[in-house]
Amino acid sequence: MKSLETHLRDTEWMGCLGPELAAYVQAQAIERHVPAGSFVYSRGMEPEFWIGVIEGLLLMCRNSQAGRTTAVASVHCGDWIGEASLLFLKQRQFDLVAVRASRLACIPRATFRHLYETSIPFNHYLVLKLGKRVGQFARPNADASRQNSALLHGVRRLARFARRRSGRNHSNGSRAIDGSIAPTCQQGIACACGIEGHMHRTRRRENSRYRASASTHIVAALD
Repeated sequence: MKSLETHLRDTEWMGCLGPELAAYVQAQAIERHVPAGSFVYSRGMEPEFWIGVIEGLLLMCRNSQAGRTTAVASVHCGDWIGEASLLFLKQRQFDLVAVRASRLACIPRATFRHLYETSIPFNHYLVLKLGKRVGQFARPNADASRQNSALLHGVRRLARFARRRSGRNHSNGSRAIDGSIAPTCQQGIACACGIEGHMHRTRRRENSRYRASASTHIVAALD
C-alpha cells in the first residue's frame, strides 16, 4: 500500500518545490479514508482542503432542482481536485462522491495558500493544470457547435432558394387550372420556413444546452 508520504513525494507539483517547502507540505498533509458512496464534500461547503487521490475513484456531480444527478468529471488516482475554490475563496460548486472506497491526500487550505503565495513554480503548475482541464471540457462542445452551424447554414440556403422561386412565380402570374394563384410555391415557402423555424428552435435549444454544458464544465474545471 502506497503511503501518504510516498504519494506526495511522487506528485508532479511536489517536485517543483524546494526542500523546505516540501518538508512543510509533508508535515501539514493528512490522509482521509472515504467509503464507497460517501461524500468527500458537498456543493455549497467552504473549502478546507486541496484533495488528491491516493487510491480509489471519485466522481464530481451536480444535482438539479428536479432531483436529477449529472456526472461532470471523474477523479482518478494521482489526480488533484478543488484548487479553484481555494484560490478564489469560494464555496464548492459541485458534489464530490467516492465511487469506490478511496484514500485521499488532503492539503489544508492554509498550506495550499502558502504555496500559492510563495512558490512561482507551484503557480506555473496550477496555471497549466487549469488550462488543460478547461481545454479538455470545451473541445467537444466546440465540435458540436460547428456541426450544428453547418446544418443550419444548409437550411438557410434552402429557405433563400424557396423565396427566390416564390418571387419568380408571382411575377410570372403562375396560375392553377381553376385560375387561382398556384399554391405550390407558397406551400414550398411555408414548408421551408417551417423547417427553418424548426431548425432555428432546435439550434436555439442546442445553443442553450451548449452554453449550459460549457458553463457547467468550465465551472467544473474551476471547482
